[in-house]
Amino acid sequence: MRAMKLRGVFAPYFAVAIRFIFLLVIYALLRLGFYGVNSSLFPHVDAGKLLVMFAGGVRFDIVALLYFNILYIVMLTVPGPFKSNKIYQKVAKWIFVVTNSIGIALNLIDFAYYPFTLKRTTGTVIDQFSNESNLLKLAFDFCLDYWYLIIVLVLVVYGLIKSYKLIQIERTTKYSWKSFLIQLPLFLLTAFLFIGGVRGGWAHSTRPITLSNAGDYVETPEEMNIVLNTPFSILKTLKAVNLKPVHYYSEQELEQLYNPIHVPQSDQPFAKKNVVVLILESFAKEHFGELNKDIQDGKYKGYTPFLDSLIRNAYTFTDTYANGRKSIDALPSVITGIPSIGEPFVLSIYSGNETTSLAKLLGKKGYETAFFHGAPNGSMGFS
Repeated sequence: MRAMKLRGVFAPYFAVAIRFIFLLVIYALLRLGFYGVNSSLFPHVDAGKLLVMFAGGVRFDIVALLYFNILYIVMLTVPGPFKSNKIYQKVAKWIFVVTNSIGIALNLIDFAYYPFTLKRTTGTVIDQFSNESNLLKLAFDFCLDYWYLIIVLVLVVYGLIKSYKLIQIERTTKYSWKSFLIQLPLFLLTAFLFIGGVRGGWAHSTRPITLSNAGDYVETPEEMNIVLNTPFSILKTLKAVNLKPVHYYSEQELEQLYNPIHVPQSDQPFAKKNVVVLILESFAKEHFGELNKDIQDGKYKGYTPFLDSLIRNAYTFTDTYANGRKSIDALPSVITGIPSIGEPFVLSIYSGNETTSLAKLLGKKGYETAFFHGAPNGSMGFS
C-alpha cells in the first residue's frame, strides 16, 4: 500500500487527526474482543444494547487516547519549522508507538484479568502489587498462561507501526511568518478540542467524565465494563481513595446495637403508597422552625414554612446527621444510603459496584420513578 504524503502547513494536523481516528478503531476492536472473550459474563447484552455501549464507549476512548497522546499531539501541532526535521519526526513516531502500545497492552490484560475481578483494572492495582516480591515471576506466569494475548499485542503493535508509515509528512524547505500565523490558531484550536475531549464535552454543566458516567449507556453495573476501557479506568483512579476494612464490632454486637434489616409481617399486604423525597441543599436542622421550638422562647419561625407544615403532620426524625458535603454526594447518600467517605461515591472506584436504592426496590413493586433537578442534565453527575 502506497504511503499518503501530506505537505504544507496543515500536514501535521491532518496526520494527527488520521492517526487518532485509527486509534479509535483499534480501541473499538479491543472492546469487541473484550466482550467476545467475556461474553458469558454478560448474558443479557444483545446486539442493540452492545451498539449503544460501543457508541458510548467512544467518549471514554477519546479521553484515554488524548491523555496517552498528549506529548505526541503537542509535538506535531505546536507551531515551528522544526517539525519536519527527520530526527524530530522519528522521536515523535516512537513516542506515539510506545505510549499507545502501553494503552493497548492494558486493554488486553483485562481480557484475562476481568473474570477474576469482574471489573476493569483501576489505579489501585499499584497498591495491590506494591508489596509483592515476585512481580517478575507473576508477570512471566501471566505471559505463559495467556500467550495468545502476547501474540495479539505483537500483531496490533506491528499494525500500528505499519499504519504510521502510511502517513508521511513531507519536509518543507521554507517556513515563513505566514506559516506560523496559520499554525498558531490551529494549535489553539487543537488545545480547545483537547480540553473538551478530556472533559467529555464543553457544556457548562459537564464535569470531567469518570467511571460512573458509563452507567448512562447500560442497564446493570457490570455492563459498564464494556463501555469503559482499561487505560481510562487506571488514569481516573490513580489518586482514588482505597478503603480499608475496619472492624469496630463483631457481627453479634452490631445486631444488638442496630439491625438495619427489616422483615415485614408476611400476612400484611404491601401498602402501595406514593413516595416523594424532597432534597434541599445547603440547609441544616437550625433552619427549621418546627425542629427548634426551644429557640427564642418558642417564637423562632425558621426559614422553611412549607416543610414545617409537613413536619407537623408527619413522622419526623429529630436527630439529624450530615452524610455528604457537596451536591454530588446527595443522591448516593439520600437514595442509596452510601455516605461520602474520602471522596464522592460517584467519583470513586466503587461507583461500578452493584448497589440498591429506594427507586430500585420500589421498581420491583411496579413503581416508576421521576427525578426533577433544577439544572441541566448531567450537572453534578445527575442524569
